[in-house]
Amino acid sequence: MTRVLIGPADAANIYYRTQWNSDAFCVYIEGEKTVLYVAGFEYLRAKKKVKNTQVKELTDLRKILQEITGEVYVDKDFPYRYTEHITGTVHVKHPYWTARVTKNQQEITYIEETQHLAQKAIQCVEDILKQTELRKGIAYYKGEILTSEYLKLKARTYLIQHEADCPDMIISSGEQTAYPHDGGSGAIREGPVIIDIFPQGKNRYHGDMTRTILLGKSAKVEQMLKAVQQAHKECIQRCVPGTSIASLQQHAEKVLCEYGFETTKEQGFIHALGHGVGLDIHEEPSVSGRNEETLEEGMVITIEPGLYYDVGVRWEDTVVVGKEPRVLGR
Repeated sequence: MTRVLIGPADAANIYYRTQWNSDAFCVYIEGEKTVLYVAGFEYLRAKKKVKNTQVKELTDLRKILQEITGEVYVDKDFPYRYTEHITGTVHVKHPYWTARVTKNQQEITYIEETQHLAQKAIQCVEDILKQTELRKGIAYYKGEILTSEYLKLKARTYLIQHEADCPDMIISSGEQTAYPHDGGSGAIREGPVIIDIFPQGKNRYHGDMTRTILLGKSAKVEQMLKAVQQAHKECIQRCVPGTSIASLQQHAEKVLCEYGFETTKEQGFIHALGHGVGLDIHEEPSVSGRNEETLEEGMVITIEPGLYYDVGVRWEDTVVVGKEPRVLGR
């Protein structure tokens, strides 16, 4: 059996196997011989950086692929146009390396380092929101209208100063919060403000944290937050080896329902409870009601229940599965 990866599409898997970090085109082949082919301008750096893998200069891609015979396995992100050059029989395997589903202690340390940065970036936003004044439903900060763009700039500045970044972070307010992945734009409005920051650190590993801050007063939003935080707490307590992943989603739905919040196709708790976190922000396992697998020691997953009606709330932490589940960043 031979495994083939092509970067940068398969960059995370290539890094996982070789510690090679580059956005330039490269080819990794693992079979009878394990070789990383890199562009000529990257060759000397790769020779210095890559351990336990032979490094060669990439010259004739078609010839390299044509020499691959037998059973060949590629990841789901493998560029399809290259399969026609592979002589062997190509199979798509996902997840590509099941070892990535659980994390070793070094990986957990990396994720926690990045999670601390996510936490600090959220704190930057919260500190500004605490100083706002509401005028006719609009938040003002130091006499000026406060915008989502300004808050993102402050959060990203902190992250970049610490060799991390999250260009697609979510800071939404008002009716934007009713849509889980609305990134937020324009003036910050009275009501819930969702802050979802999921940076990648200099170690390449991600963190993921969401908080919802209420500007002004709203009994409904306060009750939504109370319900979501309770579901969040109880699901984290269940993040132990052997727990059915589907049962976590079901339990969150049960708690929210007990608080009086029903879910339909378009409103309520309308997304999965969480996902794995690592070299990619979304990894296996998917923490959803459709996943029939069970939690394993060392998995790192998010727990992020939310409720979405005319406005929305969400609360998220990243958790290490174990006999005593551990929330990273605390």
